[in-house]
Amino acid sequence: MASGWRLLVQNGALQEHDPGQVTSFLRSHPEGAFTVTRTADRGARLLLWERHLARLAQSLRLLRTGTFSPSPSSHSLPELLNPSLRAGLGEALKRRSEKEELAVTVHLRHSDERSLDVSVHISSFVPAIVVNTASVAVMGPSRPLPLAKSSQWVSARQVLEQCKPENATEVVLSNDGQHLLEGSISNFFVVLSSDGRVTVKTAALENGVLPGTIRQLVIEICHDTSIPVSETSPSWDERSSWKEAFVTNSLSLIQPVRSIKMPVPWNANFDPKQWSQSTWQPLHLMTNGDVTQMLQVGVARCLKL
Repeated sequence: MASGWRLLVQNGALQEHDPGQVTSFLRSHPEGAFTVTRTADRGARLLLWERHLARLAQSLRLLRTGTFSPSPSSHSLPELLNPSLRAGLGEALKRRSEKEELAVTVHLRHSDERSLDVSVHISSFVPAIVVNTASVAVMGPSRPLPLAKSSQWVSARQVLEQCKPENATEVVLSNDGQHLLEGSISNFFVVLSSDGRVTVKTAALENGVLPGTIRQLVIEICHDTSIPVSETSPSWDERSSWKEAFVTNSLSLIQPVRSIKMPVPWNANFDPKQWSQSTWQPLHLMTNGDVTQMLQVGVARCLKL
């Protein structure tokens, strides 16, 4: 099978048409809760699947409106999802090539007061041998309802993607140009060094960020390895102490950040035209830092990659 294939299962039925890229698929569907993960061991297992189920259940609860029946719990979701997952993964394993893993996106939405529509989008995914570095631009504002992973955000973030500076690969969200929250498709971390003390810092959930599965795993590894970690929004004013930075998500896992670009002046009105006309102040960072590399190894070990 040629690379670049993808498939879609809806409510247990494999669809005949090409669903397109996952972003296009999510933008074309009504708002719902979704999650993205990948496989390991040649498609044999889904990474951190229990955590993804828990976040799906949480997102459904937060997005629930009107008179809909109570959303399923993470314990009851497998019964709902498994028919579509089995159909999709069974077909995907036939299509994948030797070097491919699978990128799996599950989308759930209330179709009426008592039922949920299940969509499973699966595409080929080739893990990078050498992880590419990221260049991020600070823009805003933050996501609405950040504790829920909502497909509406996939459409809402388009304006930021279109206005970000040239060569920026990710957008880090901020409401004030000082406190950096999360990426548009990732969580954001910095590694500070002050008076010989190293600290890993990332925004707290209460600051308005998504509870990313890899974000939580990184925090757990820091605790287990006695790396000080602070769940506080990194402040641009303290950037002189930033030695490393990285972003995390379920596909790239940990991606080092080579530069952070801040618009000058800050676009307090979040005017899209102003983003395009901004002057961008860069901060360059080490991409092969000891802490980032140690956490990359720790995540790979925890995931048995």
